Amino acid sequence: MPAEKRSISVWKVLRWATLVGLLLVVVLVLTRPAVLASPLPPEVAKQMSDEVLVKWKELELAHTRGEPAEARFSTEEINAAWQQGAQEQAVPQPAAGHDQPSGSGPAPGASDAQVAFIGDHADGQFVAHVPGKDIYVTFSCKIGVVDGYATFEFT
Repeated sequence: MPAEKRSISVWKVLRWATLVGLLLVVVLVLTRPAVLASPLPPEVAKQMSDEVLVKWKELELAHTRGEPAEARFSTEEINAAWQQGAQEQAVPQPAAGHDQPSGSGPAPGASDAQVAFIGDHADGQFVAHVPGKDIYVTFSCKIGVVDGYATFEFT
């Protein structure tokens, strides 16, 4: 073979770089994102969820009295509240005298909501259920307060 045919051309480098890039994109699309927070045991989730509800009620009472109030929620407390809410929705209580349909499965929507607070930023993740697929949605935002209302600037 002549020496000209053995040399590496720009076309070959671009072709292989494109192939490697496409393979990387396919691998990234097919992998699940990292979990933001690990699930809590049901007893701990119930206790922390109750703490969130108590803090929330104290905020509501202060608001109705016209007093300024502040509450701080940790990552674990918020995740426990979402986990407890998901457990309560997963086991619906049929109304008295009404039978639940036997073929009813989980309703389409979102589940497995998680949040992680890092300084004044929050990272969140949930799974959106669409027919035939679960889509993982991850977001990041900066948390602030304006006139007593929480604001979220998505990044």
